[in-house]
Parts: sequence; structure tokens; C-alpha cells
Amino acid sequence: MTDYCGIDPGQTGGVAVIRGGTIVLLTRCAETLKGNWNTIKLVSVCGQVRCVIEHVHTMPKQGISSTGKFMLNYGAWLGMLAASTIPYQQARPQGWMKHFGAMPKDKKARKTHILHLAQQRFPDATIPLALADAVMLAVYAQETDKT
Repeated sequence: MTDYCGIDPGQTGGVAVIRGGTIVLLTRCAETLKGNWNTIKLVSVCGQVRCVIEHVHTMPKQGISSTGKFMLNYGAWLGMLAASTIPYQQARPQGWMKHFGAMPKDKKARKTHILHLAQQRFPDATIPLALADAVMLAVYAQETDKT
């Protein structure tokens, strides 16, 4: 059975792994590279894994320092995935969100909508708002798997 991993690579993001209809791993991104590497090692021992990582980019009005940290963190995730040999694809936010239908334009409303979608799919799981994107990225990985 294939496990599906979703990574929301922001500092407030997280990692989710689903197997069938169950969330088997749900964790926030660690504050250190070593902590995130330990998460990737956990994911890699799950067996056959397919991962989707959100393809992030810089935003207007984002500070230079925060942009640098953000992109460094994203690059680190890509490096860790490559080093672990976990197959992955990058998905732009507009692409993976479109897969689940119309989304509110307002960021807060959109995040809440994504949380509701995750709760509908996994009603027995406690999913924090900050980890809903990771869960739905894992669902996206599962639903778009063509292997």
C-alpha cells in the first residue's frame, strides 16, 4: 500500500502522511533542519511513499530577511526529499487547491475552508488549522497518483 505525504514547507507549516483513509503522521515543521530531517526519516520508513510539497515563491511586500529564510527552508526540504530518495512532486498552491473546487479569495476564509475539507475526509482526527494544508496536500498526492 502506498503512503501519501503532504508537505507545507513554511515555518508554520507541517507534514502529513495518510495511508488509506487514516492520517498516520501529522506534525508541524520543526524549528531546525535536523528536526525536519528526522521527520523525513520517519516518512521514508513508511514503505512506498509518494510526496507532494507545496511549490512556494516570494510574495510582494515580503521582507528581504523573511523571504531569504522562507526560500532557504523550502530549498532545504527539497534537498532532504532528494537525499531520502522519496519520490516527490511540487504543486503550486493554485493548482492543488483548484483540485478541491472553488476556494475563497480571502486568506483566512480559504484556510478555514481547507480545514473543513480536511475534517470532512478525516472526521476522527484532530487537525489543527496550521496543518490542514499539509493534510490536503497528502490527499492531493493520493487523488492524483497515476502509478
